[in-house]
Amino acid sequence: MKNTKDNKKDKKVLIGALGIAAVIAAGSTFAWFTSSDEVTNRLTASADYGVSITETFTPPNNDWLPGQTIKKEVSAVNTGNVDAFVRMDLTHVISGKVLDPAGVAIAATIPATAVKIDTNKDNWRETYQTGELVVIKGAAAAETDATALGYEFKDGAVLVDSHVFTPTEDGLYIFRRQIDGTTYSFSGYYKKGTDYYKLNNAVLDNGDFTVDILNLQNVANSVPTAEQIAAVKLAASKDLPAITEDNTTAVYDSANNKIVLTYGGADGDTTSTDDNIIININLAENFADNWTYLNDFAGDSKTTNGHFYLNKILAAGATSDKLVASVTLDGAVKNQAFTDLTYDLTVGLDSVQISPDEEKTAASYVVGVNSAWAPAEAAKSGDAITWSK
Repeated sequence: MKNTKDNKKDKKVLIGALGIAAVIAAGSTFAWFTSSDEVTNRLTASADYGVSITETFTPPNNDWLPGQTIKKEVSAVNTGNVDAFVRMDLTHVISGKVLDPAGVAIAATIPATAVKIDTNKDNWRETYQTGELVVIKGAAAAETDATALGYEFKDGAVLVDSHVFTPTEDGLYIFRRQIDGTTYSFSGYYKKGTDYYKLNNAVLDNGDFTVDILNLQNVANSVPTAEQIAAVKLAASKDLPAITEDNTTAVYDSANNKIVLTYGGADGDTTSTDDNIIININLAENFADNWTYLNDFAGDSKTTNGHFYLNKILAAGATSDKLVASVTLDGAVKNQAFTDLTYDLTVGLDSVQISPDEEKTAASYVVGVNSAWAPAEAAKSGDAITWSK
């Protein structure tokens, strides 16, 4: 009696394994976090079916940066004793945080949505306290402050060494830097205990986060008023919206041998590029020779609306040619698109065993798979399988 495994589908989860090469039964997921030095590892697997996914996934050591490519090689392996047809599909999930333009008011109890500065990064002082100190503990700097700190006082500012300055008391600290003539840029933070919190800054086109928090550009008086100081808010984060068909596109780019995932970000608009998150799933170099993409079902944008079909029967004990080679966070992604990001790529796999007649005619090989995977249609010629719909 023949072992039947028609149209078996299985999905598993693999999230961010450092340097791990894993064999996952019929599905896998990976993820990593950007804007942090943390990687979460989770692995589940089973061996219920004879066709599984094998992959090599190497996540980044630290942050996943725009333009950075991460190795993720995906193939199918037939662990059973029956030859089979194979197809795969890809599903994407994005989650994380983005800055809330409204910010949040400074209060005795820091709101949970306030964004902390990562003081473990080597350049954090250059980013947030470059220049002269003009606000100390929430008030305009005075000459007595300079005397207490051991620095010179000039033009309403304490001339601290901003490369090493470390406040000892809690409160709002603001620094100014002269850019050109009477043009100034302002940066700073709110200190609470051992934590430093970002201020609700604008973002310049060059990506500099230390800009114009008090709206004092191009004015003769570069010392902030009490009203301006009182109006300063903390930077706050909010959750990125879930991926939907309306805010995400996942397009197979045959010319460049990749899938381009474009997520509309906080505003949900993929045509507005400032906050878009673009991820390229780079297919294997010889993908077109070994796989066929068919837009063969009406799903949402998370799945590219199609399957990738192996162009041959996968023999018992054999491993297919690679489907995916790597994943890239596109270099066009801007700083303001997110404060932290988790991206999950789930690889799904279907298999249908071959069931030829006694004469082993070409037509008999594909009867079962054509019934199970309609509207996709296979045709066998020698060892090759062609797919259409």
